[in-house]
Amino acid sequence: MKLICSIGPIVKSIYDIDNMLCSGMDIPRFNFSHISYEKSEKFINYIQNKYKETKILGDIQGNKIRVSNIYEDKEIKVNTGQVIIFSTEDFYRKSLNKNNIVPIVYNGEFDDILEAKEILMKDGTMKFKIVERNKDNIKTQVVLGGIIRKEKGINAKGMKRKYTYLSSKDKKDIKWCLYKHLDIICLSYVTGEEELKEAREYIKSFENFIENFKMPLIWAKVECREAFDKLDSIINESDGIILGRGDLKSEVNIEEIPILQRNITSKMKNSKKDLIIATYVLESLKKSQIPSISEVNDIFNFIEKGVNGFMLCGEVSISRYALNNIEFMRNLVEKYTFVKE
Repeated sequence: MKLICSIGPIVKSIYDIDNMLCSGMDIPRFNFSHISYEKSEKFINYIQNKYKETKILGDIQGNKIRVSNIYEDKEIKVNTGQVIIFSTEDFYRKSLNKNNIVPIVYNGEFDDILEAKEILMKDGTMKFKIVERNKDNIKTQVVLGGIIRKEKGINAKGMKRKYTYLSSKDKKDIKWCLYKHLDIICLSYVTGEEELKEAREYIKSFENFIENFKMPLIWAKVECREAFDKLDSIINESDGIILGRGDLKSEVNIEEIPILQRNITSKMKNSKKDLIIATYVLESLKKSQIPSISEVNDIFNFIEKGVNGFMLCGEVSISRYALNNIEFMRNLVEKYTFVKE
């Protein structure tokens, strides 16, 4: 049973890595949506030298919609009733008054986003009602406020993603991972097998140029409606699946999630490939030291259904109790795996 942990802001030194591994982490996860190459390289070199059997995962940004890097405000707080315009980068650059305009980046066509029913951020805790659609911008009114900053993720609920592709950032991050000999590359926001095929071909193109090249496992993160529509082909083309429930919650109606989870656990059990459950695993432990009964019950049920591991994100990347959370999760997994057997 794999326990994957995000390497986040609380990891300051190699000793933090030691402590996480000693507490029960199996696979460290480097999320290239946020972490720098400089910080990653320091920790990856250390892990590869001292913990030679430890696998390392690189998480590639993929097709997630995000606030663009050209956004001029460091961060702004938006409140209920306020008007916010989400736009293309070109529209933002040409606008003289940028006060309420937020430029976004997306690997597909902006037209895809125009079909959305509403705009969400921060796993649905920020909500924007769409009041007007234009070819290069969407005018919204804030329903649930919060903080907007560069690179923050956005969900456009109800949008129809057409074929999307590896962005220049995705390719740059994958190339970096290959030169650092990472074991697993996870492509986020996969919508179909085409993206996985493109990634596999791109990776293979480095085979004769990287010394001691090794083909990494390619995992797909399933976290949007389109992925479930093409689930069979995604499973066939990937080496493993991460079920990203955080974004999924903002992409589908929440009451559908248990049904989708049952669907994917059943299909993955037959595939013999890894299925990792991510997000909302032990969400309450981000601020507390005691998990909820529903969280513990959820973990037990997933293990009983044959999942291969769990990924802790905010529970370890920003929590004050990160090491306790890893240790608790490790003990829980071992206990329930024993009960299952």
